[in-house]
Amino acid sequence: MRAILAQAEWELSVSELSVSEVLPALLAALAQSPQVLLAAPTGAGKSTGLPRQLLQQAQLPGQIIMLEPRRLAARNVAQLLRDEPGSLLLFLPGVAEIERVKRELASRVSDKVDLSPLYGALSLEAQRRAILPAAPGRRKVVLATNIAETSLTIEGIRLVVDSALERAAQFDVRSGVTRLLTQRISQASMTQRAGRAGRLAPGICLHLLPQEQALRAAAQSEPEILTSDLASLQLDLLQWGCQEAAQRARP
Repeated sequence: MRAILAQAEWELSVSELSVSEVLPALLAALAQSPQVLLAAPTGAGKSTGLPRQLLQQAQLPGQIIMLEPRRLAARNVAQLLRDEPGSLLLFLPGVAEIERVKRELASRVSDKVDLSPLYGALSLEAQRRAILPAAPGRRKVVLATNIAETSLTIEGIRLVVDSALERAAQFDVRSGVTRLLTQRISQASMTQRAGRAGRLAPGICLHLLPQEQALRAAAQSEPEILTSDLASLQLDLLQWGCQEAAQRARP
C-alpha cells in the first residue's frame, strides 16, 4: 500500500510540473525533428519529471541519455530516477527460453533485482514466490509462460514485455504424436498480456513484434479441443462410467 501511495504522490507531483504542460507539443516536435531544444526555468522538471514521462512514450525508440554540468547534480538525478518503483513481467514461449533469459539477465542486472521464473511445472511454493510483490527496496523480474496470461494479479508489475509467442500442443493425426509448436499468439492473448501491467497502478506493455504483424494475428486463439489428442479424455470418461457415445455427447 505504501508503494502504491508513493507512486500516486509522484504522479501527482509530475503532473504539477510545468514541463508536463508542454509534453504534447514536445512529442509533436520530436516527431518532426531529431533535435529539439526545450528551455524551462529551474524546478520545472526538466531533469526529474521529463525523462520518466518520455520513457512511457512507446513511439520514442532508443535510450535516454542525460548530461549534467556537475557530478553532484548528476548523482542526485540518477538516484531519484533509480528509486522509481515497479517490477517487470516478461512473457516467453517456454521453459527453455525462460532459463536462457534468466542466465543472461543474472550477469547484467543489479543485485537488488530478483529473477523469478513462473511456469506450470514449478512447485506451488515457487509459483507463490513469483507472484508475491517485491520486497521493499527491491525489484522483481517475473519470467513467465502464458500461465500468467489470465486470472493472475502480480502486485507491483508496471511494465510487461511480451514476446508475442507461445508454445502450444498440436496433435498430428497421421503420426499419432502430439508436438509442441512455437507460434504467434492471438490478438486476444495480446490484450490479456497487456492487462497484466498496471492492474493496481498505471503501467505499460511492449509487444515485441511489428504493428503490421499484430494486426494480422488471429483475433482469437484456436480452441485446444480442436488441436489436442482426446484419447486420454475418452479413457477418463470410460473410467467414470460413461459407456455410451450418446452420454458423451451431452454436456
